[in-house]
Amino acid sequence: MLFSGKGCTLLAEIKKDVSFMNDKEQSRFSKITKVVVWLMLIAIVGSTVLTAILSL
Repeated sequence: MLFSGKGCTLLAEIKKDVSFMNDKEQSRFSKITKVVVWLMLIAIVGSTVLTAILSL
């Protein structure tokens, strides 16, 4: 639970970056990269939450 305080601001920054990226023409590589990054973020958050719940 290290990132609970910074989570909201980090999410806001990511949303800003994504909305900025959507304005531009995206290459196939950047789309794939974005999907991979999102999947990794979801996996990290999911494992953190699961660990926190199991450690109670």
